[in-house]
Amino acid sequence: MRLQSLLNLVPAYLLYCSLAVAQSIILDDETDAFINNVLAEWNSPGGAAVAFVMKNDQNQWINVETKGYGQANPDGRKITEHTTFNIGSNSKLFTVLATSVLINNATLSPRLDWHTKIKSVIPEFNLTDPIATEESTLLDLMTHRTGYPLHDFSYRYSDVATDVIRKLQHHRQSAEFRDIWQYNNNMYVILSHLPELLVGQPFGRYVKETIFEPLGMTSTTYSYQLANSNGQRADGMSREGIDVYADPFAGTPRATQYWTSQTGGEDGSVVAGAGGVITSAADMAIWLQTLLLDGVKPGTNQSVIPPGALKRAVTGLSVQSGQPEWPENSLIAYGAAQLQITYRGHLIVEHGGFIRGFNTQISRLPNDNFGVSVLTNDHEYGKVIGEIIKNHIIDKALGLNPIDWNSRYKAAKSIPPVRATPRPENAKPPSANFTAIAGVYNNDGYGQFELCLVTPEFHNIAANSSCAEVTSNLTTILPGAVRPGIPTLVAAVDSPWFSHIRVEHFNADLFNISLLISTPTNDTEKPFWTFNDKSASDNAIIAELNVEGTHIGFGFAGFWAGLWDGAEAGVPKPPGYTVRERAEAGRDMDSHAQLPIGIRGLTAKMGSRLMASLDLDTTTQSSSTASIVAHVPRKRLLSMGEDSMGPTLRKRPRISLNLSAEFQMQLRGGSPSVNASHLDRLPRTRPLHSDDFDFLSASHHARPMSSSSSFTTASRACSPGDIGDQPGSSAFISRSGMALMRSVSSASLSSTATAGPSYPESSAKYNLRNTKFTLDFSLPPAEDHLPVSSSLLGCSSQNVLFFSRGNRVHYKSTGTSEEIGQLCKLQDSHGDLRIIECGGADQPDIVALGTSKGLIQIWDVQAKTKTTSWSTKSVTAMRWNGPILTVGGGKGTIRHYDTRIAPTSKMKEQVRKVTRHQSRITSLEWNVDGKILASGDQSGTVYCWDSREKVPLDVGEFIQRRKKMQHPAAISALAFCPWQSKLLASGDIEGTIHLWNVSASSPHSNAATPGKLELGAPITSLHFSPQCKELLSTHGSKPTPATDTTTTAIATTTTTRQRSNTNNSINSQAWPKVTMENSIAVHSYPSLRHVTTYTLSGKPIVSSVLNAGGTKIVLAVPDEGKISVCDVWSKRKELKRQPSFFNSTIR
Repeated sequence: MRLQSLLNLVPAYLLYCSLAVAQSIILDDETDAFINNVLAEWNSPGGAAVAFVMKNDQNQWINVETKGYGQANPDGRKITEHTTFNIGSNSKLFTVLATSVLINNATLSPRLDWHTKIKSVIPEFNLTDPIATEESTLLDLMTHRTGYPLHDFSYRYSDVATDVIRKLQHHRQSAEFRDIWQYNNNMYVILSHLPELLVGQPFGRYVKETIFEPLGMTSTTYSYQLANSNGQRADGMSREGIDVYADPFAGTPRATQYWTSQTGGEDGSVVAGAGGVITSAADMAIWLQTLLLDGVKPGTNQSVIPPGALKRAVTGLSVQSGQPEWPENSLIAYGAAQLQITYRGHLIVEHGGFIRGFNTQISRLPNDNFGVSVLTNDHEYGKVIGEIIKNHIIDKALGLNPIDWNSRYKAAKSIPPVRATPRPENAKPPSANFTAIAGVYNNDGYGQFELCLVTPEFHNIAANSSCAEVTSNLTTILPGAVRPGIPTLVAAVDSPWFSHIRVEHFNADLFNISLLISTPTNDTEKPFWTFNDKSASDNAIIAELNVEGTHIGFGFAGFWAGLWDGAEAGVPKPPGYTVRERAEAGRDMDSHAQLPIGIRGLTAKMGSRLMASLDLDTTTQSSSTASIVAHVPRKRLLSMGEDSMGPTLRKRPRISLNLSAEFQMQLRGGSPSVNASHLDRLPRTRPLHSDDFDFLSASHHARPMSSSSSFTTASRACSPGDIGDQPGSSAFISRSGMALMRSVSSASLSSTATAGPSYPESSAKYNLRNTKFTLDFSLPPAEDHLPVSSSLLGCSSQNVLFFSRGNRVHYKSTGTSEEIGQLCKLQDSHGDLRIIECGGADQPDIVALGTSKGLIQIWDVQAKTKTTSWSTKSVTAMRWNGPILTVGGGKGTIRHYDTRIAPTSKMKEQVRKVTRHQSRITSLEWNVDGKILASGDQSGTVYCWDSREKVPLDVGEFIQRRKKMQHPAAISALAFCPWQSKLLASGDIEGTIHLWNVSASSPHSNAATPGKLELGAPITSLHFSPQCKELLSTHGSKPTPATDTTTTAIATTTTTRQRSNTNNSINSQAWPKVTMENSIAVHSYPSLRHVTTYTLSGKPIVSSVLNAGGTKIVLAVPDEGKISVCDVWSKRKELKRQPSFFNSTIR
């Protein structure tokens, strides 16, 4: 009885302890000493201002604390809670929430919502990607999902929002729309334009009146003048002369130049919406309270932020980082200017901000009811110092044993970067002499500047040149910027990011680029210092000279990351063999002839190799042919990207390419068509590119194409240079999904027919064979109402094979001589085993089992233990997507179980369900990046689902005025392509295979031409090769014997496919209905040419899996009681190429 009484006191004691911790002061003497010690150890020239707030569950504020540490400027003025800092990208949340106020504005007509398309509000919004142009929404701009990287250096001090919008159409895209997260400040400039456009109020004043003033944030502003007027503004501080190899923490303390315009009044500058807020720790305490109260002003019931806006902003739509930075952290889910991360098991909602001289972190733990803000004015290490302080305060507020973050970060930053490669002593000269390289350069997306030759010294400067001023006082305003013995050019630029661009010759046509800032000091002996000169280690930006005749240009690489640490993560670099292809940004010396963007008929994006407009011209051709006219510029521009074209079409030399009537129809938007009899006779192809044309000077005339040139169509591929069936073939794809290719051979198609198709070495044509490796295998009893399962075979990412013997699950490592092991035996009460599903590469030791009675079990293979189990109504299909187990049921419901949630009862409560199917789910498949789920059912319907949505994507063929993915019979197999993530193959029990482009933004239903195969025998599994462009299908037996003599198994290497002559539509093609009963069939992509067929034993193949490397296929043949293994594809041999200069460290 006494023990029970004591136990009853435990909850009250725990509550008392937690309140005691919560009510204690966080910014106490211990914290003060800790922060001051961190600033001293990092030799910080600046300091930090900290805000901490905590509330209880009744929304009563227990802690509201603010303090300052360190110095605000070079004169030693101390930082207080009222000192103001520029908070960089933490400004973006104000932009998002100001937009939410517009969304909440009922007087606007039409009303805005989060999914309003930008083009409908700003008609001038044009990108190089027409899909992103038409489909980008407010939320896409907020969440950095447009497919465009930073392009920060395109800003000029004099720009306004409309200038930024105009420049967007010349910026190169680095990823597909909505494919990956890529930071982009330009899009926040566009968002900041909305208040002026919709309510006639400049952005800065709009945010002030709707957010700052209602909350009482009196020291918060976008105005440099206002912040500077009361003596509270901190300077951004840096270290002059820092040597990261001798002492990374040393250097002379210097103030940096304020990063953006110092004029503009309370509206700030053009980049206000992206990073213009100036504020204090005192105001950040109010802001943290407001965020924790979901937009309600603290101490009142007034909602300043519209209800639901913060929830929308916080909701993660993209994975920002591929792996956690520290073991205590999780992956980062990014929403709209807010990210979610866990720290030691606690959810943090936060965002960072970096701008020259300032680093800030504003974080809140909504489940723990507190928030912390750290504002620093240390350029080099402010981000790290802020993280150390933030984590220390969080540990203290949570009552956790503190982690020594200071030592961790100090150790990491003490490792010096790799030294840049010194310039060769015998450096080769560039293709043009240095005096010729000097001059005015222009890019429509980035603007104009004049490169002035500084060394070797050049005296013949034109009267109208800016170079006289640049060179006259260069050693004064940029001390140490010109290094002896290195040919150097310098340009003055009115950019917020840099005042001068330095171009130093490295070797041959390669140059190093430095973005320098001439920064005033208060020192009369040294009136300026050079900021951001990292000659010893910085190889971030490189230029390659491009000389064509008398025309000169530069291709720049490294611009996409800007000056933002980590912004380049995950951003693909432009591939290519030419300067034009590799350039993220380009500068051209003579920009008078601009390239057209408004084109009649067709704009074909043939890669950056051919910067010409293609114009459909049928007025001078007969009915059987058409001409593509290439308007070639008299002087080629080194442009920002493949679609960087100017606004008008001018008269230029023209190249006429004769096309067939079939191709005419495709250009006019008709149904895609291909002469089927040509499919097996196409010669090897290469892309049509600039080397095919003579246009280096105005006097040269275009060379006409041979009349024997041939063309074919292909789908958009996952990467340039990896399209088509032939080894070595490539194509550059138009936005309409069409590839334009020219034959290498000058002979006609008919003359090449005898050569036959060729295949890559990795093809199944040369590798498909039986390895003679077998295992005993048997299925559990089939119940009357369910067909025999085809999912009792699995292979892990570690090449461990899992298979059934009745209701027992066994495993065998295919890479070792270990004996077969038994994982488990299902009890009779559980029902019969129906599905074995192996975890992915992120959980290779996990296997899920499903039974006929709806039981799901998850097993840890290493421990040979069942980790969890639960029951659902029925289990007919399963697929893993990371830790999410997707389960299809007998009535068409799909459930997503997050197996990280414990206990199991809570996981079942939080399961996410989607419903659209009207019959039993027969197959599930996630695409390679885990963003799209395909599901097929017994009625032959296929749906594709965005992982974040509850309704299927609007994809497929138009059937009765709506898009639909429909088969004539039950779906038996689905497969996503590993090298083209939105290409789906679906197969049914009658032997039909469909290929689909499941991009919701694509107008095309089929991703291949042709997009359908009739194979005459049930499809039991489908696999795209990861080694080459081939599709494999396995087949069972038809329910009744075939009576048609044409349904014999194919054993030949090629098949002639006759095409109906009734019209040009692919739907009218009369493909012979052949059968592949009990066989393995392989077809090439995109032509769907038959490659090979292999019959293993004459018995039905009920399922198959590929090994982890994609070179072997494991086949289940229950009528033989065997599992067999065949070689199918060999490893692709990579081309041996010289390392690109982008992969080298140059200095």
